[in-house]
Amino acid sequence: MFEDRSIDQISEAEWHELITTGTREQQRLEFKATLRLSVDKALSDKEKLEMLLDVSSLANAVGGYLVYGVKDDGNDRTGGYSGLTRDEAKRIETTIDELCVTYITERIEGLEVRFREIEQHFLVIVKVPASSKAPHMVTFSNVTSFYIRHDDHKRRMTIGEIRSAFNDDLFGRRLTRVEQGLSQILDFMKSSGPVNLQESFDDSSSAVDGNSLSRDRRKAVWERYG
Repeated sequence: MFEDRSIDQISEAEWHELITTGTREQQRLEFKATLRLSVDKALSDKEKLEMLLDVSSLANAVGGYLVYGVKDDGNDRTGGYSGLTRDEAKRIETTIDELCVTYITERIEGLEVRFREIEQHFLVIVKVPASSKAPHMVTFSNVTSFYIRHDDHKRRMTIGEIRSAFNDDLFGRRLTRVEQGLSQILDFMKSSGPVNLQESFDDSSSAVDGNSLSRDRRKAVWERYG
């Protein structure tokens, strides 16, 4: 969907066509008429929690777009604009941004929340990246949940899926540190000429010249990446 472009890179014509041609909801696309921020706290909190679960479920899957200001035709397809006013849309934009920062852990890097005016209609568009920090947890109104997007709906993650996501993330972080360390060593070797690795890791050698790493640097690299 939109080749994972940022919100501002997608033209008004593309958004208008999406909303007025009966586009079906899918794994990377969800429509909402509004986010009700009423004086009824129970109703308002229910809407806020639903939004947080929608956003986190997309981040825990393959990312996508959540669009407010779109009617449902009753068959999970777009039925035109829902009629948000400018003030409503601006308020929804601010609320979504603040709630996501406060109640989703870890913070979703690259999350975009934008107010857009399309053909004199007002939308709030949330672009959720597929996150490298999954799984993301929602903690709001005495509820702690992990959700994931599947096809055109979200569901609670299983214990196995949560465990796998944490393990994958830990492995990824370790691999990144190793790659960074190797890159530093290779950069140093390219700039300093050939290195005798056996000698360079021998603590009895204190040589610090153009052809070897300093002893302190060798020790630090070995302890961290060896």
